[in-house]
Amino acid sequence: MVRLLILTGDQLRHKYLAIRLKKRFADSKIILEKTMPRDLKDKVIRDYFEEFNATEKRYFSRYVKKNQDIVDNADTIEHKSIKKNEKLILDFKPDLIIVHGSSIIPRRLIRKFPYRMINLHAGLSPYYRGSATNVWPFFNKQLQYVGMTVHFIDKGIDTGEIILQDRPEFEMKDNTHTIGCKCTRLGCDLLIKTINYFIKTKCLPSEPCSNSRGEQYYIAQFGSECINTIKKNIAYGLVPEYIDNPIKVKLIRW
Repeated sequence: MVRLLILTGDQLRHKYLAIRLKKRFADSKIILEKTMPRDLKDKVIRDYFEEFNATEKRYFSRYVKKNQDIVDNADTIEHKSIKKNEKLILDFKPDLIIVHGSSIIPRRLIRKFPYRMINLHAGLSPYYRGSATNVWPFFNKQLQYVGMTVHFIDKGIDTGEIILQDRPEFEMKDNTHTIGCKCTRLGCDLLIKTINYFIKTKCLPSEPCSNSRGEQYYIAQFGSECINTIKKNIAYGLVPEYIDNPIKVKLIRW
């Protein structure tokens, strides 16, 4: 058995992840952090996120509605209020803390759980770190760097030791929205595998993350110009071209 604390966002994909983990590991506590409000004045940005929300609903809404009781019993905190809610986390006395889609974790809290606080990063570290890192590969025409990374949390941004990684299967009509949802499903599988390993061994294998090998992206960089370029790249056949000529990338697996 493992006492698991799940700290994640409050959007459908986050709830899907939290439910899957809670159903698999009963002694779990879910904390949902409210999503940061987006500036949707720009029509290109607004349309992009409306399209994403529609895709997310297709992938996850039925599962979440079926397990709404689990969501209803979760704790909800305000955006960027993890420090204020530290007691909520500490009182649970978790063996492992799983983080996905939250705001930055306070360093003091990280120090309390050495090698027991794990992040599911939507991207392949060290190549892409930070925000929207399964979207930027579509901008840079580097689909080989789309994937999910399970890693220990340290004081950096997605720089902790890497535990496990994998990549989704691309299909001809995929775009950033469908791939993002596929990656959420994949990330759940990786976390379940990681947690089961921890239950058996009480430790986890990991390798250092060389952050000098990649790029870090920020929310402010993702705007209408980026979205237009991504749409153009997809329209010009970026995904079929990659499927026909895939590039291998070294992943941490076991």
